[in-house]
Amino acid sequence: MYFIVTKNNIMKLKLCFAISLVLFAIFLVSCSDNKVKMVPGVSKELALARKGNIDGITYSLHFSLPRSVDSLLYSRMEVEFSLGETKDVLLDFKPSYDYQKYPLNEVYVNGHLCDLVFEHEHLVVPAKYLLKGKNIVKAKFVAGEQSLNRRVDIMYTLLVPDRARTLFPCFDQPDLKAKYNLSLQIPDEWEAVANGKPLETSDIGNGFKKILFSGTEPIPTYLFSFVVGDLKKLTETRDGREVNLWHMENDPDKLSQTPEIFSLVYGSLEWLEDYTGIEYPFTKYDIVVLPGFQYGGMEHMGATLYADRTMFLEPSATITEHMSRAKLVAHETAHMWFGDYVTMKWFDDVWTKEVFANWFASKIVSPVFEDINHRLNFLNTYYPAAYAEDRS
Repeated sequence: MYFIVTKNNIMKLKLCFAISLVLFAIFLVSCSDNKVKMVPGVSKELALARKGNIDGITYSLHFSLPRSVDSLLYSRMEVEFSLGETKDVLLDFKPSYDYQKYPLNEVYVNGHLCDLVFEHEHLVVPAKYLLKGKNIVKAKFVAGEQSLNRRVDIMYTLLVPDRARTLFPCFDQPDLKAKYNLSLQIPDEWEAVANGKPLETSDIGNGFKKILFSGTEPIPTYLFSFVVGDLKKLTETRDGREVNLWHMENDPDKLSQTPEIFSLVYGSLEWLEDYTGIEYPFTKYDIVVLPGFQYGGMEHMGATLYADRTMFLEPSATITEHMSRAKLVAHETAHMWFGDYVTMKWFDDVWTKEVFANWFASKIVSPVFEDINHRLNFLNTYYPAAYAEDRS
């Protein structure tokens, strides 16, 4: 096949090329105008679209936490964020109650009073109220309780992996890190621990007090945390670094183990700082030991949670149990650098932070338990699971 070049043919080619460019431009515009399909949960499509348009996020949250486990949790929020372009913004929210019964109220978007449509676990902030650059959304709401562990003497959040939206409206994806400002209204006899340091406590009457916490460094939503209840505090300071251990334990034999626990925490922090060359990247390091906690530990920066069964060992505990406790503390401490400070973009890479934490925990603990064959222990613990993954 051949093509005869003539002046007329050249003009036709130019016309076809121009039409093609116009059609391609129309295609691009139509693609950019397509809205992300709204489905329950946070789809990867939604996450990618938001990451490309939203940054500079700060949440200011206030929760009123009554004594009664049956009372509603009346709350306030202010979320500040910047937009690259003005389009509808979706805030994720999956409360534990019928939203139509307790909808958000007194909603202001950049000073405009408005109603937000609630659809498929999302609150739609209309583009007509939004600006390119800084935006502020304020609202009152009833906090959800699906991920708020609530008992008569203790209440704590556990938002991993994508459950922050069950507590408050947010951008619930790991790569949209945000700063948090928090205040809590709690009974006078309770104490509170959160990601930030307590800045101010004020008496508000009727047996309640308000605690204001310092703002946090940027963290993903799943690491936002607070614990309130009948807590007691032990404090130790070494080389100018203060660590608080909060607990509910009354057994003096178990509490006698706290110096050893503090040594595990300080040893892990110092080892990781020395190895990485990066100082501990957050404002404070508190640990909270809870009865009946679901996991061995959870790496909330500033308020790392541990199960009492893993920290306060029985007198008959074996060397293996002591080593398991040391590895757990080292694992959760390693997450401060690998997971909290550096975070995966999406949930399909959660394994990376866990692998790093396991590897560092083994390195940290090995010199402490010299009589253990750590190489063999590492092979038996981690290699079978790795090989099983490879085979799949």
